[in-house]
Amino acid sequence: MSIITVFKEADTLILSTDSRMMAHDYSGVNCDTQKKIFEIAPGTFIATSGRKTASEFQIGGAQALAIELGTTDIQEIGAALERESLPYLAVLLERLRIEPDQETQAAVAGGIMLHGCMLVGRSGGKLGYVTQSYSVQGDGAIKCTTEAYFDAVRKVACMSGTPAPL
Repeated sequence: MSIITVFKEADTLILSTDSRMMAHDYSGVNCDTQKKIFEIAPGTFIATSGRKTASEFQIGGAQALAIELGTTDIQEIGAALERESLPYLAVLLERLRIEPDQETQAAVAGGIMLHGCMLVGRSGGKLGYVTQSYSVQGDGAIKCTTEAYFDAVRKVACMSGTPAPL
């Protein structure tokens, strides 16, 4: 899982992420130079945290949705991306249920985030970000928790799929 951070103060926003990609079963590092921030429309970006296939699906989906909707509004793109991601993640969840590694089993059981993304850009003319955190609920359904922030005061947000000790 990637670590994604966003720093916002007034009309300045910085989006960052790590560049490490783990093997699908978390047995080791697959790549230390993975690009994880992508432009989906002019001045509009996405960063994802989760399985590579889900990340690729969301990146391509967000780019297509921006064109289809004819907008750069990250709240509009985010809402549409959530609707399209839930069925995809449900199929992925079924495939992950057979993976034996501890990280995957924690995500499948709802102990940690299954997948997440952060969209940055503008909505209603205001600079900000939208985070989406997908997790498995007790009944096996996938829930998306969304947070949007567009105020002008200083705010820092971080998303990580696995808990980090302080």
